[in-house]
Amino acid sequence: MSKKNFVGASDIGKVAFCPYSAYLDAQGYKPSKQELENKERGNQFHNQYNSKMLQHDNSQKISLKPLFILILIIIALAGLYL
Repeated sequence: MSKKNFVGASDIGKVAFCPYSAYLDAQGYKPSKQELENKERGNQFHNQYNSKMLQHDNSQKISLKPLFILILIIIALAGLYL
């Protein structure tokens, strides 16, 4: 069986990420300098956006420790009066 009949894991990853890009790579397409610059700007934009979304998610989380302490206090006080 020739090596051409095998598909590598990296090829599957490329297709999963962007089928069109994987197709162009397979055809031997070489992007222009402008296209590479546009791609880099897009990657930077997405990285900044993702960082902002992660910060937003973290700021929305509520710490459960104070709630847990409050519940323990209520249970202790209830135990004193029962």
